[in-house]
Amino acid sequence: MKVDYFASSPKGDLRLEAEDLGASFRIRPDQTHPTLTLRDYLDAVRDFVLQQAAHPLCRILSERLHTPITPGDLQGIRLRTEKHGALYHVTCVEPVMDDRPCKLAVSTAISAPAQECLAREEKRLMDLDRRFGFPFLPVPLLSGEVSCGAPGKAQPVRMLLAEWFEDFHEWHLDSASEGAPPRVFLWDSVGGYRFATNAESRRLFHEIARVLTLYYDLDTFGQICSWHHAAGDFVVCTSTTPLQVRLTTVRDYQPLSGLSPEAGIQPLVAMVYFFLNLLVRMRVDRKAGVGKPLWAGEWAVEAASAGFFDTLEEMRNAGRSLPAGIEEIRGILRSFSSDEFLSLHETVLDFAPEEDPADRAWIADHLEEHVATLRDAVRNISV
Repeated sequence: MKVDYFASSPKGDLRLEAEDLGASFRIRPDQTHPTLTLRDYLDAVRDFVLQQAAHPLCRILSERLHTPITPGDLQGIRLRTEKHGALYHVTCVEPVMDDRPCKLAVSTAISAPAQECLAREEKRLMDLDRRFGFPFLPVPLLSGEVSCGAPGKAQPVRMLLAEWFEDFHEWHLDSASEGAPPRVFLWDSVGGYRFATNAESRRLFHEIARVLTLYYDLDTFGQICSWHHAAGDFVVCTSTTPLQVRLTTVRDYQPLSGLSPEAGIQPLVAMVYFFLNLLVRMRVDRKAGVGKPLWAGEWAVEAASAGFFDTLEEMRNAGRSLPAGIEEIRGILRSFSSDEFLSLHETVLDFAPEEDPADRAWIADHLEEHVATLRDAVRNISV
């Protein structure tokens, strides 16, 4: 079967030639593997996808396309390397078939800690899909361990095949010029990289808050943790009206440390802390995901606050039992003074999981401005 290798770029798919494939494999954006090449990595993805003579792949395609697919229907496979993150490496898998397009995603974990994390994430994704049934997370389809590398230098890697979010793209905060306020910059490899409009930016942050709030467990206070804009966790589709958001990974799902029912925390208190943690972390990103830290403007707080309260109403209408009335929740937030908000945020920073210690210092530098913006946003939102 013909298998072609590509790389994603701002100018579209780039076919990888022998010279490209011979380059060292990047285990991080700024670090290469001592022995593995890009060909080793993509060959391992190929072997995983086509295991058992492609019968597992055909079963998955049959289920997703609602029509029987056999190995004989596969004319080829296109593999496009998309991203080399701190934990996982993502490849888009496109089986070539007559008039039956379908794309899938393979996440690869190289290091032992990353492999353990990917195994846990698979279980998390399956559990959250079973419990909530929302379409915002990728559904795991196939997983396993394969050998990566030449004989004598090969190492086991873990892979997870999941659905691909077609026409969804990464984005990051960026500035149009030096010193200009950060704006949302869309990495749209199809329509072209561009700055989002103000309306798109606000809707993006509204929908991110919505997704995270919908997955909040009102009984256990469990929540999606360790998400980060700098990691490109949330992707966006702007070709629909309104735009749509998906979350590509769930590294952890648990209550904030020390803020669980077992610790005697009341549901309303836990929800207040969830809201505060959501809003402050919504503002943190890095230029292109890896550069200098950037802080989203006041619009981000206004949009995310509206997203949170709109989602509470959506949850209530769906029959989910909130810890208090929506107006009461907003009233409590409106009652806090600036000093009380600052104190509450210190607790949030102590209890929330930190992937990058620099984030805490960055947040602390902006905390007084954030509190003032948050108080205005809470006062101005109508329920």
